[in-house]
Amino acid sequence: MTFDAVITTDDVPAGRPAPYMIFRAMERCGVASVRGVARRR
Repeated sequence: MTFDAVITTDDVPAGRPAPYMIFRAMERCGVASVRGVARRR
């Protein structure tokens, strides 16, 4: 398994259930749309 980004609670102002972790991962990967985050294979 490979990862495009690793985000921890130290990287954001609040952890789960706040959405900051996924938004930070989106920033790091250049993903603008939430629909582009998860896809089925």
